[in-house]
Amino acid sequence: IPLTNSKVDTALTNIMSILFSAKPVAKVEPRNPEDKDRARKVEKLVEYRFQQANVYYKFLNFVKQLLIYGTGIMKVYYDYREQVRKIKVPKFVPLTTFFGIPIGQRQVGYTSEMKNISVFDGPNCEVCNLTDIFPDPQSIEMQDSWVIHRTKKNRAYLIQKYKEGVYNREVLKIPTSASVEENKGKENELAALGRSSNPNVSRAKGAELVELLEWWGPYDINNNGTLIPCVFVVANGQYLIRKTENPYWHGKSPFVKGVYVPIPNEFYGIGIPEILYDIQYTLNDTVNQRIDNVSL
Repeated sequence: IPLTNSKVDTALTNIMSILFSAKPVAKVEPRNPEDKDRARKVEKLVEYRFQQANVYYKFLNFVKQLLIYGTGIMKVYYDYREQVRKIKVPKFVPLTTFFGIPIGQRQVGYTSEMKNISVFDGPNCEVCNLTDIFPDPQSIEMQDSWVIHRTKKNRAYLIQKYKEGVYNREVLKIPTSASVEENKGKENELAALGRSSNPNVSRAKGAELVELLEWWGPYDINNNGTLIPCVFVVANGQYLIRKTENPYWHGKSPFVKGVYVPIPNEFYGIGIPEILYDIQYTLNDTVNQRIDNVSL
């Protein structure tokens, strides 16, 4: 009997309608009468950013995660991405008078050229897999201490970030071999979810998956006895490809946690399936008994 599923869907619908039914999604009130025009512009900007980052769909997954598992974690960060694309460039020829005096130019068609185009430049967010988040065992809230986020990126992505100045030269030391063993772990995870039928696959050169451990927390990076917010990134468990101060002005880690039913002094909460566990099995037994009774 899909009692748990229906309760999750009902709660999901209610929460999403509360968050996103109003237009605009984020209402900005002016502090002074002369700020009215500025407030309306900020509302439009926030609405545009929400659409660019596809926030509605991501919040849908975030809320469903915290309803099912009791805890949802989202990473909020500034994102910038470029792609090499073929673009059309107008081709012009000069126009002159009979005496050779230039008087302008005339378009005679287009030429194609490859160019780096910015495809995203602004705030972004992503829903984190709970099994890839490792908080300080003593922490209760997300910002209490340090937290580690595990991801897998291909080497081409790491090289691009190195060119952008995000990662250091240690990236170049990461092996480029696309062996089966390097990617077996991730493929096995996909196979367990039914998303991959062959875990023993290799990847093309430059597309090998590299495990990244991204550490956010206070650290004495200047060796002067003062703890300041920092971020470290370790690739394949041995290459320190990033070691710097926290780039955000607020000095916090870019993670937001949501909890459905909090437990005092605990990091993780309780979700709907755990609450309905006994009720679900009681309902199943009752319905099965009625079916057996009718059959007999």
